Amino acid sequence: MKMRISGMILSLVLTAAVFAGFTCVSFAEAPADPDYLKVTSYFDHFVINEAIDDYAYGIVLSTSKEQPTSTDGVRFYKNYDGKITLGYGDLEPNKQYYLHICCREDFFAEDTSGWITYSVKTLKVPKPTSVKAVAGKKCMTVKWKSAGYDDFTFKIQYSAKGVKAKTATMKVNAKNYKSPSKKIKNLKKGKKYTVKIMAITLDGYKSDWSKAATSGKIK
Repeated sequence: MKMRISGMILSLVLTAAVFAGFTCVSFAEAPADPDYLKVTSYFDHFVINEAIDDYAYGIVLSTSKEQPTSTDGVRFYKNYDGKITLGYGDLEPNKQYYLHICCREDFFAEDTSGWITYSVKTLKVPKPTSVKAVAGKKCMTVKWKSAGYDDFTFKIQYSAKGVKAKTATMKVNAKNYKSPSKKIKNLKKGKKYTVKIMAITLDGYKSDWSKAATSGKIK
């Protein structure tokens, strides 16, 4: 009877401690440092692969090599759908970053691994590919492929021998952003036009120019 009462008292004390905001002592060992992760870079975000499903990962995305000195204020992430995605809308293309990462056995565990730092770099804004220019009657239709998003704008530069270079722009949408096309009018009959295209993100970051494509003679 005394043992049962003692157990009940201990349970009540622990419950009260949790509600009072105290952290209970964890008797589990801290997990190994997360030096097994694989990071894939994109122009505007990073994807972390091979994270352990049950673990919570504290991640600091920084432009500094200096590791955090504690986990105070650090956001912890879970491995959902086989990956952890970081940085959408906050990163600059073609720039050096550092991912400082530690881990716990779950969100509420007290014991935390040491910090591991991954040196990573965002890619350039993807330039348009597979550019084609199809000649028509005093016009041409320019087609290309894009690895960007549906908020991209494209700058199209076109010129012909003896004709001053001009530019046109096109903003894509959710329906056409992967395979855009634009009809360019008022072209000179008998001329072949050379076309190249640049992608521009919503934040104004620009890709390199695509490879040039040349149309047939304008009809």
